[in-house]
Amino acid sequence: MKKTLINALRASGEVLLEHFGSVSDYGVKGRDIVTIADQESESLIKDLILAEFPDHNLLGEEGTSISNGSDYSWVIDPLDGTKNYAHGLPFFCVSIGLLKGDGVVLGGVYAPLSNELFIAEQGKGAFLNGECLKVNPRLLSDATLVCDFGHYSSLNEEQFIGSLAQLLAGFRMVRYLGCTVLAACYVAKGVFDAYINLEAGKWDKVACSLIVSEAGGIVSSTLESGEPIFVGSSIEVYDRVREMFYK
Repeated sequence: MKKTLINALRASGEVLLEHFGSVSDYGVKGRDIVTIADQESESLIKDLILAEFPDHNLLGEEGTSISNGSDYSWVIDPLDGTKNYAHGLPFFCVSIGLLKGDGVVLGGVYAPLSNELFIAEQGKGAFLNGECLKVNPRLLSDATLVCDFGHYSSLNEEQFIGSLAQLLAGFRMVRYLGCTVLAACYVAKGVFDAYINLEAGKWDKVACSLIVSEAGGIVSSTLESGEPIFVGSSIEVYDRVREMFYK
């Protein structure tokens, strides 16, 4: 399964690189967009997984939904950071997670432009290009938070402005990366100290939640679509974010 996961991630990465910088047209999906790269990436991943595990379940952001009654379910985000990707910004990735029942047992994320391959196995740690990952629990006064408010449907204007003010006052720096999965993986890597998204899809969460937890971080989320996700590097950071958003 791990070999299939890595092969699918790298093959998908090639598809994303092939189209990067040349996307001139894209479709609209609600308030999101979808490109030919999203669709080709998901189709390729689906074919590679089913060739090895034809009885497994699959769920993909771009419409793949195969239920075979298996204990194993692959959850696919073929291109996270699509808006970045479509506008030539270099923060995007592909994400694949594997559930056994309700538990995440394997997760992988690949950022092809930087050739960063994040892999985690339940109980066996998290790795970046073969090197063990550990979060960097900085003091709150030195911490950087990455945030994503989704489409703000859960916040009115006053709440949104108030939340931003709290964030800016509570951390040394606040950033917006526009790529849920990569931001969470960068917490595991020690680049950032916390990440919060108020409206994340299930495909955004499965792989990166395991990568962060196996790197020693904190994950506060369900795997259901649309539920908030928070990942952090320390209890101090977690308590600060909980104070603001989880009252």
